[in-house]
Amino acid sequence: MPLQIIKNNKIGTTYTRNQKGEASILTEEYLFEVQGGAAPEEKITEVSETPYTGTVDPDFDKPIIRTRCAMDNRFVCTDIKYKHIQPYMYGMTVTYTALLDVGSTDEEDGLGGNSFYCKISRRGTFRMVPIWKYPSSFPTNFTTPWPPTAGVTGTNVDVMGVPENTPCWHTNISIELYLNKANQYSTEGDANFWPALWENNLFKRNSTTFLGYPVGLVVFKGFNEAPTNDPWSTFTLDFEADSIGHLEQKVLPNVTGGVLLTNTATWGSSVIKQANQAYWYQPYYRYGLTDFINLSPGSNWNELLQPTPAWP
Repeated sequence: MPLQIIKNNKIGTTYTRNQKGEASILTEEYLFEVQGGAAPEEKITEVSETPYTGTVDPDFDKPIIRTRCAMDNRFVCTDIKYKHIQPYMYGMTVTYTALLDVGSTDEEDGLGGNSFYCKISRRGTFRMVPIWKYPSSFPTNFTTPWPPTAGVTGTNVDVMGVPENTPCWHTNISIELYLNKANQYSTEGDANFWPALWENNLFKRNSTTFLGYPVGLVVFKGFNEAPTNDPWSTFTLDFEADSIGHLEQKVLPNVTGGVLLTNTATWGSSVIKQANQAYWYQPYYRYGLTDFINLSPGSNWNELLQPTPAWP
């Protein structure tokens, strides 16, 4: 039979407040007495997990793993240590953890201002783009329908239907943020509210300026989820920015499947044939545009745009 607690007194509290993105720690120390008549050599693990409900000098009920702190519900019990002091008397150290300022309304500052904490990492690279026409302009917001309604304006650069390959810069962007899934369930009625919303916005491009990138230049490519400190999870949102808005060029084929060659040009002293016409193709056209502020649980990306602490 588990040892039953008959007295329970809190004797000390230690609070360690860590920086944004790191777990803060709240530690409480208790002394409690178990029922008389129980053999003192009983294992500590046999102490009842039932909260103490007596009336003899109790400061608080006995904590249980994955319950919230009675004095500060932002903190969740993640560790309990017992120490056998003397017959029927035990010491108990309880550790609570919390990720403060990370984007849950039951945490320190809600979601307003700069309280929604997130981090960004980028990798600048490039992609090779085959072009038949060197463009003099791009479609508005890099949006163009398919099938096309107009050809690319610019200078033909292909040789006998073989395109020129030119690099354009391409940046991979990852934004790491934290969510309290218990809070999602409480406020949204669905612990997976934000992952579901992100899934519905995959492959959309930015309808407003995002991290300094113009409209249509960035596409939302996916997200990853990993457990952090229960009930918090770490999410990484993946974006890609592209100097020509992810556009590609397509050309018309002839009856045999090759490039339709109807134009001619003189390069040096040689006459060459060139593609009939090139057209812009936007691979994300059908997914449309959206304001990426809607992808932020904090309704802002302030920590990225207005990082704290302020300088100087």
